[in-house]
Amino acid sequence: MGNERMHQSALDIDLNLSPLWRAWFSGWVDGEGCFMARPCGHDRTAISCILRVTVRDDDAKLIYNVRDTIQCGRIFTAGARNGTNPQIIWICSNLSACRHILIPLFDKYPLQSRKRRDYEIWREIVLLVSEDHHLHGNRDYVLSLCQKLKDIKKYASPEINPRDSEHYCDCPLFYSWFSGWVDGEGCFMAQKSRRDRSISCELCIKVRDDDTSLVRNVGDVIQCGTVVTIPEYKTSRPGIEWHCCDIDEQVQTLIPIFDSNPLRSKKSNDYR
Repeated sequence: MGNERMHQSALDIDLNLSPLWRAWFSGWVDGEGCFMARPCGHDRTAISCILRVTVRDDDAKLIYNVRDTIQCGRIFTAGARNGTNPQIIWICSNLSACRHILIPLFDKYPLQSRKRRDYEIWREIVLLVSEDHHLHGNRDYVLSLCQKLKDIKKYASPEINPRDSEHYCDCPLFYSWFSGWVDGEGCFMAQKSRRDRSISCELCIKVRDDDTSLVRNVGDVIQCGTVVTIPEYKTSRPGIEWHCCDIDEQVQTLIPIFDSNPLRSKKSNDYR
């Protein structure tokens, strides 16, 4: 069973969502999402399958819009602590919604980051639990998958392999996915030069370097920007950064992308 990809039920819920929105959602989850599965309940026999997205609370409007659009999940808030900003959290832990809304969406509009590995394990857990395998003879295997999902999130230095762009053949709405990913990971900046008073504009995306293949593939597909590696510093992991600061590339490539595939978070204000 572990080597076979379980098939999704035909009873998928059709929310009549725009393909552009679905691709955007996949990119947003690549940037901000977290897949989890763990024992729960007073006797720890149940298995809770969760997709969680956490953002700053000044993006509350987006979180409520996502909840209303996808018609599942609950919303929580978390106050500021240890120097962090207040947060707002969308969580989907309803097993039926995970199976019949989220799985069909991510199967058709694939995640592109390292979270795709998390999703594949989480997907199998959701299908097994929805058929009560954790209660009838297959509990140890389901628990092993929960532990595997936890372990795979740990940082591992990436292997040096040729770039793998095949994921993008599975993602016809790449630019909508990219818009969602930028909503999650991107940073728009504009700075005045002290030397000649010119304005330097930049879009920057920085992630852990175990997503190196994704960042390089994005650069290849968009055909603009520069990729740089960021060494480990104190408690931070090594990173990789894609940034575009060439004004011609911004005007000819990035602006048409975001005008056709709008950002949906508060970063849309930064972009404008």
